[in-house]
Amino acid sequence: MSTAIERQASAHEPESRAAFLQVLGAAVGGVALQLTPGAAAAQKLKLDLSLGSQVVVSSNAARAAGGRSDLMLDLMLSVRVQSHGSGLHLDMNVGAIARVHAQGTADNRIEPQVDIKGTAQVVEGWVALDGTVSATSASTDPFGEQGARQDELSTEARRRYQAGLTPRLRRELGEDWVLQGASAHTWQRTDDPQGTVGSRETTHLEDTSLRIERRARPLGVSAEVRRQRQFNDAALRNGTVLAIDAARVGASYRVSPNLVAGLVAGRERSSYLTRDDTDNLYGLNLEWSPNERTWFRGAAEHRFFGQAYDMAFSHRSPFMAISASLSRQPSVGTSTLGVGTAGSSVASLLDGLLTTRIPNPIDRSAAVNRLITERGLPPTLGQATEVFDQTPQLVRNGAVSLVLLGVRHTVALSVFSQKAEELRRDGELSLGLSGSDFRQRGASAVFSRRLSPTMTASLSVD
Repeated sequence: MSTAIERQASAHEPESRAAFLQVLGAAVGGVALQLTPGAAAAQKLKLDLSLGSQVVVSSNAARAAGGRSDLMLDLMLSVRVQSHGSGLHLDMNVGAIARVHAQGTADNRIEPQVDIKGTAQVVEGWVALDGTVSATSASTDPFGEQGARQDELSTEARRRYQAGLTPRLRRELGEDWVLQGASAHTWQRTDDPQGTVGSRETTHLEDTSLRIERRARPLGVSAEVRRQRQFNDAALRNGTVLAIDAARVGASYRVSPNLVAGLVAGRERSSYLTRDDTDNLYGLNLEWSPNERTWFRGAAEHRFFGQAYDMAFSHRSPFMAISASLSRQPSVGTSTLGVGTAGSSVASLLDGLLTTRIPNPIDRSAAVNRLITERGLPPTLGQATEVFDQTPQLVRNGAVSLVLLGVRHTVALSVFSQKAEELRRDGELSLGLSGSDFRQRGASAVFSRRLSPTMTASLSVD
């Protein structure tokens, strides 16, 4: 599908860049504060230094150069700092990739690679704070060459910056009641002067919710309020791409020890483009967990745009981990039903696979990192590229990820599909907004064999 998207400069770009850099600087400053000698004294620190290289042969290294072939040499240097303690968990990976083009189809360059994740217990048993900061290289064409590996440089690069901050609240109110809340904020922008309007601006996603629930024993009830926003300086309505406010009440019943079914109803207000509407919503949900290694969660609702659904499945054994997800949701960054999606993270799949063998989460995290390094596995498998624009979208996502772990062999597979279309009310005709519709499909596979304690051979296909 070809998509015509207007390319023009935005008057808001300097302010947008400054706002994002302030957020990025504050996040990095917070991480640096945690790594000062006084703060690190009570933490268990682990430092890893890695140096790697790879040779990339491409028959279409630069479309601007007429699709000529080239041989590219990548040198990769990274420093990883992990800190685990009673109140703070930090994983910081900072490095760079230097690429040399032997045939000169593009300029030689050095690209930064930053990935920082942290969780802090602000109030023990009550409030936690999650934070992320990342700066990576991505293809100028969001549907062009991506690569399955996080440390793989695209032939045509732009920088993508992302920062996230999520305060979380969870409190057990006796044996039956639980109170949960979260306010997830994500800021993302791309440093690409040729990018589409909206992709060059900072996109801010917000998902704030508060929920109280009585567990189904055998009857359960719940009440929830939720606020979701997508902001972009290039959008109409003072930068608001999409705003959804919803209130839900639900009732559930434990059909069997492993199965819970429920109904939900509520009201929601949606604002986008020139519309402001208030509608009823209703639906059902299902939770099935036949054992501690297998679970399924699903929810379906009738919303202002038609049918919404969100389903996730996970299964693990000592030698296999699989996850799958399917959803149809507005483009507000996270699920409106709260089920979640299948992870493309190899570390998450391996973590589930090792849960029984290594119950301690800190020791298990170290074992996962060791497996990824020793077996030459990518940090993430193939997944749909996030594309944020100044127009509201309805997104259908499907993904399946699988990891098989043997004594010497490791296999990782991923299949995904994503379709985005213009968000509109159920039964309405499309307005024909440019850039609103696109489709992505892909798959990736990694095969790794341990040849010796210090040597691994791996093959990846995308």
